[in-house]
Amino acid sequence: MMDPRELKTMAADGPFVIRMNDGRSYHVESSEFITIGPFTAAVLHRDDEDGKMRHAILSMGNMSSAAPVSG
Repeated sequence: MMDPRELKTMAADGPFVIRMNDGRSYHVESSEFITIGPFTAAVLHRDDEDGKMRHAILSMGNMSSAAPVSG
């Protein structure tokens, strides 16, 4: 399970990617695009298929990792 404090630190440090246990990933462009609770995170992300901004509710229990965007 992802620690909400770790996610909050990542959000404060800049763009990052959340990877889920099922292989999906969500690019978080800035701290304005994520709200973090004790068990879930609400993320506004750009859809890979049509480029539109989408909303997703992600379970901390299903997050496998979060890493800064390099480059």
